[in-house]
Amino acid sequence: MLSHPRFRLLVLLTIGAVIPFFLLITEYQPFSSDVQGLIHQKPLTRDVVNDVFNKTLGFEKIFVINLPARTDHRDGIALAAAVSDMSLNWVDGVNGESVLDKVLPPGMAREHLNSGGIGSWRAHLNAILTVVQQNLSTALIFEDDVDWDVRIRSQLRDFAFTSQALIQPLFSDPSIYPDPTYPAPNGDLTMPPDMNFDCLPSVVAPSSSPYGDGWDVLWLGHCGARFPNTALDAWAAESKNIPKG
Repeated sequence: MLSHPRFRLLVLLTIGAVIPFFLLITEYQPFSSDVQGLIHQKPLTRDVVNDVFNKTLGFEKIFVINLPARTDHRDGIALAAAVSDMSLNWVDGVNGESVLDKVLPPGMAREHLNSGGIGSWRAHLNAILTVVQQNLSTALIFEDDVDWDVRIRSQLRDFAFTSQALIQPLFSDPSIYPDPTYPAPNGDLTMPPDMNFDCLPSVVAPSSSPYGDGWDVLWLGHCGARFPNTALDAWAAESKNIPKG
């Protein structure tokens, strides 16, 4: 993980074909109830949070990892990005068989990972290397089998407000954060109180990223993630933000 604030990534690792990667975004939709027009919906006021409506969803660049041989995946995501008015940059995928054993990090033994997993690891590092070489402050990394909802921008705006509530200081007292465990745990192992999306605390507005100023990596989950209990499974079944089927 990169800790320098100049290098911040939203990493969405995908496994499988089509990934409903907004599993962790709240089901509330206070900003829009109509799917029509959401692809090109533009805000009326200038605010850094509204950068989620640009062609790179509020990041400097969007990178897509794609094996050159998988032209079908490249065609598909290019068409989806065109429909969603998104600008993409391509990073070549890596065949895991071409990665030497001696370059694997400690604890990453080949017998514990398949070739696809090793290739995915190396390709993501190559994408991060590109971020460093281009001196980007933020980047969004997709794999080429990712899928997204037509309401991606309104969903990301909701996610941005939620992220800000977790990592931005309180507007009333910038020395205090709404989450008592941020930026460092205080030794109390009890769970912090839940925040209601409809009444998030008022925080200092971020200056550079709609998702807040202090993050390194934002993780929204992947297709291998599972809800921990049946109550959340039932919630997911009723959610309007989670693709079905």
